[in-house]
Amino acid sequence: VKYLSESELQSMLNESAKSNKKTMARNQAAIVLMGCCGLRGCEVINIRRKDVDCIAHTVSINGKGDLKRKTGMTASQFKYIQALLDVIPNDQDSFLFVNTSNKKGSSPQLTVRGLRLMIDTIMGKLKIKKNGRSSHSLRHGCAMALYRHGVPIEKISAQLGHERINTTMIYVRVMDTIENPVSSVLDC
Repeated sequence: VKYLSESELQSMLNESAKSNKKTMARNQAAIVLMGCCGLRGCEVINIRRKDVDCIAHTVSINGKGDLKRKTGMTASQFKYIQALLDVIPNDQDSFLFVNTSNKKGSSPQLTVRGLRLMIDTIMGKLKIKKNGRSSHSLRHGCAMALYRHGVPIEKISAQLGHERINTTMIYVRVMDTIENPVSSVLDC
């Protein structure tokens, strides 16, 4: 499992702050949704303005296999979503993440490929795009951080929108291997 650390996630947010206001808001909101909430790229790009509850600090997600769930955020995480809402049209049916390309015939909605390119570009600038890391590494980093901070595996599974808990158990095995290596029983 290729994942990003919490400090690398923060570095990505800081790097995004170097963009113009609209691009910065879009990029930072996507990074928070993927890196702090564990959303998949396809879930991020399909969020519409009406899916955001500004009072409860939640976002309704249309997940993989048409599974619907809500993700909650802290006030400090939600400020990135609010910053994006402040710079996009107030149409409830509009997508939060729009394509900034001016190409003829291009979709107004940001594509998964466009999202990946955006994340890869930021990771490349920070020299953390290596060893198979990708935009999905943000999601993995979220899962690893939740587990490291003692969140029960059932809650992590629900947060990530996993249909089966066995999928989430991958993170437990990786963290146990890193933090409790078998070789630690040998005192050499």
